[in-house]
Amino acid sequence: MSVDHAVEFWRQHVLPMKQSRPEVRIGSLSISNGSNGIPWLGDFFSRFGGIDASGIDYIIIHYYSDDAEHFKRYVKEVHDKFEGKIWVTEFSCTNWNVKNPPTEKQVLTFMEEALNFLDSTDFVERYAWYGAMSDVGVDVGRANGFQAEGRLTDAGKLYMTL
Repeated sequence: MSVDHAVEFWRQHVLPMKQSRPEVRIGSLSISNGSNGIPWLGDFFSRFGGIDASGIDYIIIHYYSDDAEHFKRYVKEVHDKFEGKIWVTEFSCTNWNVKNPPTEKQVLTFMEEALNFLDSTDFVERYAWYGAMSDVGVDVGRANGFQAEGRLTDAGKLYMTL
């Protein structure tokens, strides 16, 4: 979606709702860890004269990679750039390689590092692993899934304990 279209929609639908219901918290449009995400959101906010004028209460991000250190840097970068609370509404350990996806061990290591980081911050309010459905598919990597054949996988068990 273009920034122009997003701003038009936001002004027409979201801001009037926020003005009539100021107690409702509003999240940003979600951005991913692709190279255009942060600049796109920065451009969006600049069209309103800043985050406060946009009515945003928290920033929504998605993250897909197999690099836990990069994940931590990315979440911090978004926070430092926009100085707001963060909701990571989708994230998982993936390399997008259907023929050689992350192993279960890689997924569990990434998950443990990522969850420990998220729980240690004061600026991440919510997060959700991408894997609760019965089949996350081969693109993300099935080792990210929380369930198989009606039982929790090791990833599902780890997520429940951290």
